[in-house]
Amino acid sequence: MIKSAREAQILTVLRTQPRASVWELRAAIGAVSAVTVRRDIARLAELGMLRRMHGGAARLPETRSGSPPALPEGLNADAGAAAIADVDAIVLPPIEGRGAQALRLGARRRGIPFLAESASQDGGTYLGPDNRAAGQDLGRAAADHLNGRLALANILIVSLEALPNTRLRADGFLEGFGERFKGRFTHWRIDGRGVFRTALRACLDAFQAYPGTNVVFGVNDHSILAAIEAAERSGTEIAAFSIGGEGGHIFDALEENRALKACCGLFPEIVGSSAIDVVGRALAGGRMPMEVLTPHAVLTPQTLSQFYRRDADGWSLAPESARALTRIPDPHDSGLVFAKQFIIGFMPHFPAHDWYRNMGRAMERRARELGLVVRIAAPRAEIAREISSLRASIARVAAMRIRSGDTILINGGEVTDMLAGEIATARDITVVTNSLTVMDRLSDRPRLKLIM
Repeated sequence: MIKSAREAQILTVLRTQPRASVWELRAAIGAVSAVTVRRDIARLAELGMLRRMHGGAARLPETRSGSPPALPEGLNADAGAAAIADVDAIVLPPIEGRGAQALRLGARRRGIPFLAESASQDGGTYLGPDNRAAGQDLGRAAADHLNGRLALANILIVSLEALPNTRLRADGFLEGFGERFKGRFTHWRIDGRGVFRTALRACLDAFQAYPGTNVVFGVNDHSILAAIEAAERSGTEIAAFSIGGEGGHIFDALEENRALKACCGLFPEIVGSSAIDVVGRALAGGRMPMEVLTPHAVLTPQTLSQFYRRDADGWSLAPESARALTRIPDPHDSGLVFAKQFIIGFMPHFPAHDWYRNMGRAMERRARELGLVVRIAAPRAEIAREISSLRASIARVAAMRIRSGDTILINGGEVTDMLAGEIATARDITVVTNSLTVMDRLSDRPRLKLIM
């Protein structure tokens, strides 16, 4: 069975039951190995279509409409290395791990425009809000709300310590709160990792450890929504505040006017359209700026309708608010002239996340207006492609250093396999190897002496 059919069958099984083991999925698919099923699960999880679990897969939580989250418009079931290969510019969110450095170095090596979304990255133009200022504004609003209601504020900070932008949000919140709050306050800080389930467990533990907690700040939507659920489970009464405004769930919670008192919206719709405008100017021959700061605003139950409207498809940014927050130029008046139809690669690490879905849609809309193309894919395939390209470069450079009469020692691995291919036509050299693959590649070469 071909890959797309296997993946469709996996998703069909998960529509009828919340989770399934590898063996259950294997039985449903038919003649396929468990290794193949695990590989399919990993790929679908990377695309945001399901959640990996030990020994199998689980269905994603349903949205308010009762259906699983949809993928961004530009991301389909066949997205992979080819989706982002040979793009003319990249927009890269903050991705953890050393593999992401290969993408950044690749953009620099190719000399293409590189936007670092939400967090600063080496070699990229920063695109996103002033995270510390957003935290400070929310902290001041929180203090104003709680003055006269609380004499002592015991604040739980649900942070994401791995990323500098989320640390700045938490630091800014405490600074702004301290400026305005008229009573006394203390704070504790936990790492929810920006993920709902992780933050939920951490908050449940924190409410047990610090029973006097009455204020919670979350660095993103998942963090604060998890804290609110943990408070409800444990019977803890809190005033909740967050930064994000990533999608419908947070606006639903704000409209209910219960635990969530205010949210500092960062407007992924504006970030997405701004990304295309900035990259578009660079592709038309302009210069990349040092940074591009996007707007933020404190949203409350009373002011939410000034910024977002509920419609048949959920919540959407009001056009007049978008124009007030930032100047969105008319595409016909942009003055941009492109030599060709350029392709912009967008690599969100969580494609089904509300922030990246909304940002991706805005990017695609703006790109169509300007005659550009956006390709959206999870970064793992592109990281693998970039690392493979770097290894091929290493093999080529190594082969150039070999001279007639040399004796070289080659061990196993992807780079050395590539090197064996590069020197297959070499003459009068001796190769000593412990790799069966290298031996196979270089055997029967009359002008090359091979020692295993």
